[in-house]
Amino acid sequence: MSFALPPGLYEIHTLSDDRKKLLAPSSPGEKVTIGTIKDPRSVWQISGDGLITSFSTGCQTQTMNSPSTAGSDVVTDKGLGMRWIVCSVESNGNYTWTGSIMTNDVTGLFWSIESGYKVVLASPNFECIPQFRFVAVSLKTSINTDISVRPTIGRGTLEAILTLTILILYKILERLGGKAKLA
Repeated sequence: MSFALPPGLYEIHTLSDDRKKLLAPSSPGEKVTIGTIKDPRSVWQISGDGLITSFSTGCQTQTMNSPSTAGSDVVTDKGLGMRWIVCSVESNGNYTWTGSIMTNDVTGLFWSIESGYKVVLASPNFECIPQFRFVAVSLKTSINTDISVRPTIGRGTLEAILTLTILILYKILERLGGKAKLA
């Protein structure tokens, strides 16, 4: 059963190799890439309205084309980011989900991996729509690296705390098997 990805902090892994994950570039305007290193640049904040923001740099994902075009690089920038649709989400248990990332414009393009290391937009092949594994992370996991993770502004910290709270409540409801009643 598909459902919406809960807002929160995630590492976004490839399905082909769980060691490979999306990394934010160190500078705005550069390409989102794939890597295997443990780095705060691999932590993304995904909001309920579809913003995908690097938790370490505060830069939001977008493309430079509007409407989007196939082959466009997914980049980060300090400006207003694009809203994306995280779709066909399925829970894998253990705070992981599988799903695709799609543009929210008329093009309906999906995030895909090109040349094994960069993220681009691709036309959907409905037999094989690119999917990613979303692994929920805690701030403690993110901070236990050589580089400290700091949100760019206080609002980011509050959003992170709220999204972690939502994730915890979501897992509690999931474990209750939908038997809980919300007042």
